[in-house]
Amino acid sequence: MADPDPDKGKDTGGGDDNTVPYSRLKEVVGERNTAREELAGLQTRLAELEKADKDRQDGDALKRGEHETVIEKQKADIEALTAKVGDLEPKAKRAEEWIEAQKLILLEKLPEDQREVYKDMSLEGLAKHLALMEITKPGTDASRPGSTAKSKGYENPVDVARAVQRGEITVKVGDELIKTFMHPR
Repeated sequence: MADPDPDKGKDTGGGDDNTVPYSRLKEVVGERNTAREELAGLQTRLAELEKADKDRQDGDALKRGEHETVIEKQKADIEALTAKVGDLEPKAKRAEEWIEAQKLILLEKLPEDQREVYKDMSLEGLAKHLALMEITKPGTDASRPGSTAKSKGYENPVDVARAVQRGEITVKVGDELIKTFMHPR
């Protein structure tokens, strides 16, 4: 049976202390998204309970004795949900901060003149793009297709267009890369 996590046990960080394996990135992004969904659900439920509590308070004065019991129960539920929301907010904030820190680390791998172009790309897309690009350094074998610094590791314009469609690079970057294939120097 195939391992669902091909990066498991591999050092995909390349030895650089500032890199994060893609599997860990994916895990943290998933946790953040789950926390966001839970937070939104709890906030919605809290609003529903508060509305129900208000509606009950406006109920018939003759049934107020029964209503007091229901109100107290709803207040307890509201307090419990408020505590859960309070627990999730710091977790979501920490996840956002971690993602932004990882994004900055990845952006630092790009030449300074390209960082502005990539800064709005999602962390996941940026990680995939950098993995595809394998930014070349002087002395790279230029005889190998896609190995020149101009094409950033893409072998042809179709690969660039597919990367744009997948959201791995922006349209602006894609256009610049395609120009390198159309107008070789």
